[in-house]
Amino acid sequence: MVDYKVVDSREDRQMIEMAVDLGYKVGTLPYGDYAYGSCIVERKSDDFLDIKRLFAQLHELRSSRYTYYLVVDKSLKYFINKLTMRYMGEKENASNVVIGLVASCSMRGAPPIFAGSKRNAMRIIDAILEKANDGKNRDVDYTPVRHISGDDIATSILAQFPGVSLKRAKSLLNTPFVSKERTLSEVMNLAYIYPVLDEDTLVANDIKGMEAKLLNILRMIEERR
Repeated sequence: MVDYKVVDSREDRQMIEMAVDLGYKVGTLPYGDYAYGSCIVERKSDDFLDIKRLFAQLHELRSSRYTYYLVVDKSLKYFINKLTMRYMGEKENASNVVIGLVASCSMRGAPPIFAGSKRNAMRIIDAILEKANDGKNRDVDYTPVRHISGDDIATSILAQFPGVSLKRAKSLLNTPFVSKERTLSEVMNLAYIYPVLDEDTLVANDIKGMEAKLLNILRMIEERR
């Protein structure tokens, strides 16, 4: 566990300078090039194509107790073009090799993040380490919030009346006697409501009190529709 942001002393000089400007301390890390808390970031440049060394480093990171990430300061296109020259213009073969390498890194728990430049790489690395240590729980499942329409709310409120089922509430809101806007205040007209109420359950005073409370709610709902 590292209590502050550290950049490895063996890292590229330009990267060290940018890291120090962001508040990093220079030190020697057993894993990776950058560390903060229990998070490690390995940075790669042209040596991304040094597959044997890369896989060895990822194996060490995977065996550690740290959360680890792989950031590459070049673009995916850069490596494809570089290998295309090595394969005498065989771009398809070069592309297959690079894509295969990306897949292999991903299977080892470190899908490469291609930054396209050292400056972008430093920004991404710093953002990763900051977010990894901000105390927020990002493992929580987020349930999409369903938009509830005014009609849904009106139906739900109307169905709370004794003797008014959900089906009956929907029917009342869709009655041809109600305007196209289908405002619940129109449905609250006693001519629509009273016939479906159980007279033995409700007395006139109870109904008036309930109606007054509901109408206050309705005004709030209709103002927001």
